[in-house]
Amino acid sequence: MYSLWVRNSILTLSFLVCTHVNAETITTEGRAFFPTNISQVDSCNLAFTNAKKNALGLAGLEKNRFNTIDICIENNDVKKCELFQENHSYFDGGFIKSDEILGKPKIVGEGLQRECLITAKFEIKKYQDQPDPNFVLIAELERKRLIEGDDIIIRGETSLPANLYLLGVTDKDKYIKLIPNQFEKTKKINGKFQLPSVEAGKKYSLEAQLPSQSTDIKEITEYIILLATKKDFVLVDEEDEANFHKRLDELGRGNWRKRPLVYSIYKE
Repeated sequence: MYSLWVRNSILTLSFLVCTHVNAETITTEGRAFFPTNISQVDSCNLAFTNAKKNALGLAGLEKNRFNTIDICIENNDVKKCELFQENHSYFDGGFIKSDEILGKPKIVGEGLQRECLITAKFEIKKYQDQPDPNFVLIAELERKRLIEGDDIIIRGETSLPANLYLLGVTDKDKYIKLIPNQFEKTKKINGKFQLPSVEAGKKYSLEAQLPSQSTDIKEITEYIILLATKKDFVLVDEEDEANFHKRLDELGRGNWRKRPLVYSIYKE
């Protein structure tokens, strides 16, 4: 579950992103380790998520993005720098329209090799048209590794006037609206921006939190999703993930851009 909270407001906080018209049905497996410190439900939920990723990959929608970061550590007036390369897989070009788990989840293997195995069928719909190459959305987190309680700040830029929306995804495949909210209206943003904005940031903040229901988790990795649209796009407080992508398809692929933003939260 996402543990990002909008502080001082009533709002709270896998990711499937999604050029052909046809839909296709893919049956695939997903596996996830089932150690003794997590429940079978949690393990099988992760296995189902991995099955989704496998299906999108088999549909030819998996992409890779590489970032090279210069990490420097200074100790006793000696500065040492190393290049670190991040490799993030993401999915673009379509979305999962419907899914069905085939049979019951299976527990396979023993001891440290014990896994939950799920077989599922997915209907994958490819977007009807192409992105607009002149519509650019750039967005980065101010920091990608956060101590619990830190504020999350996003900085970016648009090439055209755009409406901005920030969402999280729960472990129940629901999209949760974060921005716009009662403090922040983000219509017709053109050029550079910050979320929360400097002015609205005096009234609310996005705070990184570990899941409150578990004391064993010391660090987690999560996603939030930034969406930019040329046209108005209505968000509800909570929406099924598949329905959200269907509505984006209806809006037209040339009218929006989406950026997943990955971060980790750890406990000191």
